[in-house]
Amino acid sequence: MLHSVVVSNASACHESRRWRRVARLLAATLAVFATPFATPFATLFATLFATAGCSAPADHSAPPVSAQPDAAAPSAVDAAAAAGAPIDLSSELEALRKTHGLPALAGAAYRDGALVGAGAAGVRKLGDPTAVTSSDVWHLGSCTKAMTATLVGLLVEEGKLAWTDKIATLLPDAVVDPSFASATVEMSLQHIAGFAEDIPSALFDDMWAAAERAEAPEVTRKRVVYATLAKPAGVPVGSFAYSNTGYMAAGVVLERATGKSWETLMKERLFAPLGMNRCGFGPAATAPATVDQPWAHFEEGGKLMPVAPDVYGDNPRSMGPAGTVHCPLED
Repeated sequence: MLHSVVVSNASACHESRRWRRVARLLAATLAVFATPFATPFATLFATLFATAGCSAPADHSAPPVSAQPDAAAPSAVDAAAAAGAPIDLSSELEALRKTHGLPALAGAAYRDGALVGAGAAGVRKLGDPTAVTSSDVWHLGSCTKAMTATLVGLLVEEGKLAWTDKIATLLPDAVVDPSFASATVEMSLQHIAGFAEDIPSALFDDMWAAAERAEAPEVTRKRVVYATLAKPAGVPVGSFAYSNTGYMAAGVVLERATGKSWETLMKERLFAPLGMNRCGFGPAATAPATVDQPWAHFEEGGKLMPVAPDVYGDNPRSMGPAGTVHCPLED
């Protein structure tokens, strides 16, 4: 049984044996999220963060081995695992890339924490011939949210936060509209804390302007979250609305509870302990002249266009807890 498959284009997540503890924390986190939306999220995270070595429950109704048909021939992945040599998945990924019209696609397969297959297809930037590799660094987008939830879980384990803590209580210097009074940290991670799906254009413009002037992302983040909390909730608390602001709020809560920026917490509490040495924030590419890593691409007029790795080459820096992490597949 193949325990985990990792696929990344410009926004996908990954698994490795170093994520075992994270997977357990995520499972505990999801168990707390007793809402109608928990099941699909639990299924997604179980797929993306499968614990190495897991197996299906025993089927006590199965016939004895002697009565079962002969086992199927081992797959290429089985053979690779036995031989200890990863297979090249590039041709399969190239077919998928062409089918879906992607600039690039990379993937890896792990069994019991060991790499058994990997590959990459496509180019780092449309219009440039530089090919992607399976060791390139990829934008993970909203998979960052799972990592932010894990940071909250760590602080809950340590008694520094509780899932049911009210956001208004945790941010005592914020002016909080009464409609947010019952919103908790848990609700923020569930997308049911009252934060609207869309960030108001004035605040979004502020986030980009702050990135341009290199303002510390935690400063911008606090300003945007506090401005949002000061106005009536975008949706009733308890109603689902997928919200980046809700995860920014979780980031501000983490920063208030620890005195450290979300970015620092990610480095110290997740990246370093798990050996995620090449993970970071913002655009993965650093040198436009050499196209040293995959570029972001946005659709414009029905056509994908590459975006230079500057402040506009990723989500605004202050949106970090909701989606600015980049990582290579092996991390």
